[in-house]
Amino acid sequence: TTDFLMNKHGEYFWIELTGLTPGIEYAFRYLVDESIHVADPFADKILDPDDQYISSSTYPSLKPFPTKALRNQGYENRVSVLQTNQTPYAWQTTFVKPPKENLVIYELLIRDFFDDDHRNYQALIDTIAYFKRLGINAIELMPIMEFNGNEGWGYNPTFMFAPDKYYGTKNKLKEFIDTCHANDIAVILDIAMNHQDVPNPFALMYFEFGADGTFGKPAANNPWFNRNPRHPYNVFFDLNHSSTYTQAYLDTVTHYWLNEYRVDGYRFDLSKGFTQNNNCGGSQSDEGCFGNTDNSRITILRRMADKIWSHTSDAVIILEHFASNTEEKALAEYRAGEGKGMMLWGNLNYAYAQNTMGYTSGSDVNSVLHSSRNWTVPHLVGYMESHDEERVMYKNLTFGEEGENYSVLSENIALQRMTGAGLIFLTLPGPKMMWQFAELGYDKSINLCENGTNNSDCRLSPKPPGWIYQDVAARSALYSRTADMLRLRNEYGVFTTGTAAFAGSTTLQKQVTIRNSPYTSTPASTSEMNVHVVTNFDVVPKTVTASFPHAGSWFEYYTHSERLDITTTDVDMELLPGEYRLYTDVAIENPLVVGLEKSTPVSAVLYPNPVKNILMIEARTEVQEVALYNMMGMVFHPERINVSSWNVANLSAGMYIAEIRTATTTQRVKVVKD
Repeated sequence: TTDFLMNKHGEYFWIELTGLTPGIEYAFRYLVDESIHVADPFADKILDPDDQYISSSTYPSLKPFPTKALRNQGYENRVSVLQTNQTPYAWQTTFVKPPKENLVIYELLIRDFFDDDHRNYQALIDTIAYFKRLGINAIELMPIMEFNGNEGWGYNPTFMFAPDKYYGTKNKLKEFIDTCHANDIAVILDIAMNHQDVPNPFALMYFEFGADGTFGKPAANNPWFNRNPRHPYNVFFDLNHSSTYTQAYLDTVTHYWLNEYRVDGYRFDLSKGFTQNNNCGGSQSDEGCFGNTDNSRITILRRMADKIWSHTSDAVIILEHFASNTEEKALAEYRAGEGKGMMLWGNLNYAYAQNTMGYTSGSDVNSVLHSSRNWTVPHLVGYMESHDEERVMYKNLTFGEEGENYSVLSENIALQRMTGAGLIFLTLPGPKMMWQFAELGYDKSINLCENGTNNSDCRLSPKPPGWIYQDVAARSALYSRTADMLRLRNEYGVFTTGTAAFAGSTTLQKQVTIRNSPYTSTPASTSEMNVHVVTNFDVVPKTVTASFPHAGSWFEYYTHSERLDITTTDVDMELLPGEYRLYTDVAIENPLVVGLEKSTPVSAVLYPNPVKNILMIEARTEVQEVALYNMMGMVFHPERINVSSWNVANLSAGMYIAEIRTATTTQRVKVVKD
């Protein structure tokens, strides 16, 4: 009615409402030019018809979408919520972010991290101990701003100030962030600002629809959006980042989440699209050209970063960029002398998977080091997997190489090789990122359909969570070894501030030396310690010439039975297929030997221990299976001689974890093989 006609002042419209009941939620929307129905773009809560499918346990007492507001066109069915006298969230934690150079980021999609009944912030809060035990120090949430539908990835955003209700209430989101901070974990939001989807109000108010009401494109006079995308990567509707309207919009969004929700930074999706410079001769399909250095794009991103740092000086800014190295270097080093600088994604999925599968071609992982790109600052966020890549374990089990009596297609062998890959990834200085459940060897294809088949059309389909993998011994061992690598990283400075260099990059016998800073060949303590890693990703044994940084005493971390006293830096050693070794020039303890995973007791007695040839096991109930794991996670199944004895004569000397299973219980015990 005309009673609610808004006042106009310049480009701003306003109205003062009276008589509202404090604490009551009011649903409303705007009628623009008597034909356009839009919700408030700045609302912190949006209602839509899909809300009926949100569980009351996730969002209690959710106000239903008003039936009388339903219209024929689905893009018109959004209403804003206005509520006065809200109870503010009581923040509990004052948080100091970890140095961005030391970040280990855990990327996750809430939808696929839990089952149907637990896709919410409360479930994440209840899982903090899992993250804490793993040792990561940052969680990156795939987009949580209001997006179309309930079960998507979130890259089709519509209202940038409203948390999507499918994951819970805004105060529960704040509680999750607060809980993360109390556990020294930063929270980074993945945010899509290259594009927006209808019914974003800034698009709808200046939009051309087809004659039948179907989608068209933004109008030529739209202040925020390009009528046609300015780059070949675009999805939905392309924002014009040279427009002062878009810049004000973006700046308000970034200020809001950093200050209202106290997040620690952003990962900007498709940041290479932040350009108006169609410098490829009008060819919207020339992807290679759009990766070339674009000075106008650099200017746009620097302006955005300056605005963010003007109010949140330590905000983390991560770009999914994949442009020329010249451009990425300029962004990484921008204001780095002030402790700033942007961070950029470094996709090493293909190279690391080539190693774990056992293929030499394309296996060079040297570019995971920022120094290999001639950057002066460690602002490269390297990763083996992200939400966008095929899972490495799926590749192992589908395409893995086979040797004599050794096959990457074997689950236990493939998992053991994942530990080796982690050793030349997580121990390297510089920020790193992990995709959810990689620490358990998640092996469901990114293209898995809900009916169990694989098809590229199912890329965005829901995937089963990986929690059941915790009950698989070899996968639990991968988790423990991954957590231990992160413990090493957190406890010993060489793994974060040292200088790393690869050798054998183009072979499957990878070596990496990490020199402490400042470097000394005669370390007196772990603060001066140096590291040398030797791996064999081939499927056959190999003689590897290990090139240590200096002569003297070196200690192998995973066996502790091997002290290497060398008078020359080049040492030949035999490595089994998939074998890896971590040498330090100061002896450090491996807690995996004593920090066994929890298990249900069988009350088994093992003897003799140490054992030479025959291992005896006496238990209250019949033992069904015995598996022996060495300190690298490799599993051995000794030959059973009779009801209580197993032949271990062929095992190499060293420490093992014996896993003893009966019909209902499992026990793990340390065993030393002479």
